Amino acid sequence: MSEFLFATDPTDRSDERFWSERGRPLGEYALGALGIISGQETHLIEGPDGRRLAIQLSGAPNGESAYLLHGSPGSRDHPAINPIELHQTNRQIITIDRPGYAFSDRKEGRSVVDAVADTRIAAQYLGIPPRYVIGISGGGPHALACAAELEGVEKVVAAVSLAPTSVMGDEWFDGMLSPFNVEVFEAAMYCPEKVIGMLTTAATEILQQGYGKYDPQAVRGAHHAVRSVSSHRQGLRFGPYGWIDDTLAFVRDWRFDVRKIAVPALIWSATEDIYTPLRHSERLAELIPGAKLHREASAKHAQATLTLTEMINWCLTGEYHAGAHHKSLIDHETI
Repeated sequence: MSEFLFATDPTDRSDERFWSERGRPLGEYALGALGIISGQETHLIEGPDGRRLAIQLSGAPNGESAYLLHGSPGSRDHPAINPIELHQTNRQIITIDRPGYAFSDRKEGRSVVDAVADTRIAAQYLGIPPRYVIGISGGGPHALACAAELEGVEKVVAAVSLAPTSVMGDEWFDGMLSPFNVEVFEAAMYCPEKVIGMLTTAATEILQQGYGKYDPQAVRGAHHAVRSVSSHRQGLRFGPYGWIDDTLAFVRDWRFDVRKIAVPALIWSATEDIYTPLRHSERLAELIPGAKLHREASAKHAQATLTLTEMINWCLTGEYHAGAHHKSLIDHETI
């Protein structure tokens, strides 16, 4: 595809100021509308089914590349990304707004496995094979789908990820200590029409007040606070639809079998996670052949965003050095 567009309204395709050829610098108007941080490049493309997909590249253009799948809620503007560090280490992170988030068109009724097609479209458009796929929080199940079903994936990381209800049975809620998460997922399972109202209210409050009410374990501090707020607000700026569709997809059939993953997998878990219990990670590690389970001691859910450097290192070298990078960051943050 040679053309892509940018628009402040996701339904507006008429403003020619947003159109440009791939590879040309974006206009100042488009940059402002998308809220792009310097050092990052965003493409908005149209897939074969007519849906638009927003893709962001961060870091060194010719560096070692990994695809990072964002949380729920979230956006391509992932709080784990540090463009300066990526340039310094000659690495590049590719992120995609899942359908219904930010500038990617909604795909109502989607399944977890549908992330495979969108990641394939992005890889083909960019010409960058998806050798390494990393999913954090709500991105974890989607990363596992890519590992199972997407050609070219060589390694996968799923950090603080949920496991399918089909393999957890009655254990699915065990250890899930966030009342909000329990309420929303129970609604998704037993009364899905309630999810729309619940997450519409939550999204409105997040846009107005930030995410703190819904994430008491959030990492506090200048860099991560700013990036987290930006990511959530980018993702929800046109409505809660991506969050709604993620939530329903997580408790339904994922439409792939994690036991068929045949590439090396790192399952990263936080021992004090109140959102995605440790047992979910343990079950994934039991089911995925040869998977490596890492338990980060005394860590909370949001601390997974501080470990991207180690996750990329594992993809490149096969070795994971626990806390080597993120502990130095925590010294400057209050958890």
